[in-house]
Amino acid sequence: MKKNLLVLLFGVCLAGSVGPNTLAARPAWAQSSDGQPITITGEIWDATCGANGSHGKMMTKLNAKDVKDCTLKCSQNGDKFVLFDLQNRIPYQLDDQDKAKQYAGQKVKVTGKYDKATNILHVDLIDSQ
Repeated sequence: MKKNLLVLLFGVCLAGSVGPNTLAARPAWAQSSDGQPITITGEIWDATCGANGSHGKMMTKLNAKDVKDCTLKCSQNGDKFVLFDLQNRIPYQLDDQDKAKQYAGQKVKVTGKYDKATNILHVDLIDSQ
């Protein structure tokens, strides 16, 4: 019984140590540093909701009517725009905030170079889905 409990606790601790912003949780291309252009599909969100993986709390707090409204209201409060990878549930910081703003709350494909040292995706192109 004690052994099973220790194994369970170890598993819970291990699972809790790998969050969405850890390198281990990122796809293989994000762990390399070859500087090759990549394309990621996701949605343009604000950093707060991206870190939470949801707009739920902020939509209620800001009385936002939809994801776009929430994203824009959070950005007006000082948040940066991020690309939220829906499949892997990972937010990526974007260097070009002006390009990102016009796609707030929308599904997009972002092409650029990912700098793993700074966790910044240097945007070359954003295409709506």
